[in-house]
Amino acid sequence: MKKIITLNELTAECGYFTSDTNLNNGYGCKENESKTCHAYNCPVAHQLDYNDLKNCSNMDEFDHIESQDDMPWGWGDDLMGIDLKQIKNK
Repeated sequence: MKKIITLNELTAECGYFTSDTNLNNGYGCKENESKTCHAYNCPVAHQLDYNDLKNCSNMDEFDHIESQDDMPWGWGDDLMGIDLKQIKNK
């Protein structure tokens, strides 16, 4: 089962993330072709929508989200679904 994590939380754990870049406000990725870290191009997690939340182990922490319109987005607040075993450690 996947866990919900914000993009910012993911960057703290992901071995592919790098802030050593002038691209994308310092959100870089060593793994993908664009060399930028975004929720939509993450090699280890996928961006969640409202319907995905019910399939995550920690969905109770996000019960304040009642619709797609309530989903956080932008500036690292995007919600990601990840199997934590997939994260490449630093």
